[in-house]
Amino acid sequence: MIAPGGTSPEEALDRVLEGIRSRLANDPEDERVIAAEELRGLARHRLTAHLGTAATRVTSHYAPRPGV
Repeated sequence: MIAPGGTSPEEALDRVLEGIRSRLANDPEDERVIAAEELRGLARHRLTAHLGTAATRVTSHYAPRPGV
């Protein structure tokens, strides 16, 4: 994956450039498959993060208030 998640800012640029260089040699069809898999993973991660945040808001909204 080209996204530099989990790396220090100092290493992020090197990791991204390494990922780009390694993918330049991919056959167009192979690259389509790889890119689609990465986009699915990114969408899954964002949905999970968003739904987790939404669930926390809903839970805290309906939590019993002290003294009620």
